[in-house]
Amino acid sequence: MTAYGGGGLGLVREFAEALGRCASLQERGSRALCLRLMAKELGTPPPVREYDVAHYFLLELASVCLENPRTMRALLEALRAFNEDVDEIRALTDDLLADPALPVDEVLSLRPLLDGLAPPNLPSLCRRAVADLRPVPPYPDAWSAFEGLSRLNARPDGLPPTLAFVEYVAAEAPHDRSFTLRAWNDTQAQALSLLTELRSLRQQAAYASSPEPGNAYLVVRLLRREEPGRYLLTSWRHYDPDAPDSWRPRQEGSVEVTPAEAEREVERLVFAADEDWARDADRIHVEFLLGTDDLTLPVHRFRTELDSDPVSYLSVGYCVVVRSLQRSRTPRWYRPWRQRWTAVRDTPELARPLVVGGPRPE
Repeated sequence: MTAYGGGGLGLVREFAEALGRCASLQERGSRALCLRLMAKELGTPPPVREYDVAHYFLLELASVCLENPRTMRALLEALRAFNEDVDEIRALTDDLLADPALPVDEVLSLRPLLDGLAPPNLPSLCRRAVADLRPVPPYPDAWSAFEGLSRLNARPDGLPPTLAFVEYVAAEAPHDRSFTLRAWNDTQAQALSLLTELRSLRQQAAYASSPEPGNAYLVVRLLRREEPGRYLLTSWRHYDPDAPDSWRPRQEGSVEVTPAEAEREVERLVFAADEDWARDADRIHVEFLLGTDDLTLPVHRFRTELDSDPVSYLSVGYCVVVRSLQRSRTPRWYRPWRQRWTAVRDTPELARPLVVGGPRPE
């Protein structure tokens, strides 16, 4: 098992809620019979008092069982005698009684690094941390999420969900916080002999694109015209925080431009999008659709603030992506390209980094 133990009122409440779904624990008489069956299994009556209110009884029963694995097993046997479906309770028991994977001191040292972090896409980060293998309840902040995920078993790659969660949070945290979180993660992974698995996940987290609320998109297509040096520039916008998984770009318009005029027009489009999304969008992606002969156009180096000194470059302030117009118009290529991207996403350590230009091209 890989989890961080420690109990707590939250665990008692969670386990009591699961017990409350057992019909045999709703009536006073059947609850008394359950305790007698547990006594036969234990050889002594469990230290649980009866209450007029069923919820109070369940809280005490949950608390006693969480303190003693033997009492927990006796309860499962008694519920099975009532023909209750104990699969959910057994799965929850495995999580709650899992041995801690991380030392308590190390976990406590992490809290100051997570305190105050509440990413808007926290539910998505939690789902990724558990590899979408099970539903995850909502958490108000990063530390609460870490505590909740600490009771879950390891992912298929062997990583505890807690380490995966810290990695996903680090990918979105400010630089100084991100560096410290990754250093903490490296220490834990090395102690668990999972450093290779963590490094693989780190690359996936760093380069994964997710349609989360807060991500806005400006799409710019450049089509060559018959007249040399002329292009038809068409733009679209997409931003839908209420449906982040949808893709419904809205066309803005088209204009004929030269390459120099295209730079000025992209600056205008970006500034207009920035003003419209200033209060809502956390990140603006600028995506270019280019024909085969124009894929080498340095659109990432299009300048912004052209009338200021010094100028800035588009790729400094925005996420810039270049897409092949030919590939987007050839559906028969979609499947093999999707397979290639899946291979790169799942095994990023096999990909070879490529750096173009710079003082050290090697």
